[in-house]
Amino acid sequence: LSILREQTSDESKMIADLEEECKAMEHSIIALNKEQEDIREETITLKTKNTELKDAIAKSSTLVEEDKATLQMLASQIVSSPEKFRKRIIEVGQALQAEQRDIKTADRKVRDLAAWV
Repeated sequence: LSILREQTSDESKMIADLEEECKAMEHSIIALNKEQEDIREETITLKTKNTELKDAIAKSSTLVEEDKATLQMLASQIVSSPEKFRKRIIEVGQALQAEQRDIKTADRKVRDLAAWV
C-alpha cells in the first residue's frame, strides 16, 4: 500500500508538472497565434501597398512616355534665338540689296543698248 501511495504521489507530481507544462504551451500557442494573425494582417497590408506602388509606377511610366512624345513635338516648334533671326534678316536684306543693284545695272545696260540702237 505504501508503495502504491508513493507511486501515486510521484505520478501526481508528474501529472501536475505535465499540466503546468501544457498550460505554458497553451499560452505560448495563443501568443504565437496572435503573432501569426498580426503577420497575416501586415502581409495583406504590404500586398495592397505593393499593388498600389506597381500601379503608380505604371502610371508614371506612361506619363514619362507621354512627356517624351510632347518634348519631341515641341522640339520641332522651337524657334531660333532672336540673334540668329536678326542675323538671317540682315543676310536676306544684304542679298536683296545686291539683287537690286544687279537689276539697276542690268536696267542701265538695257537703256544704254536701247539708246545706242
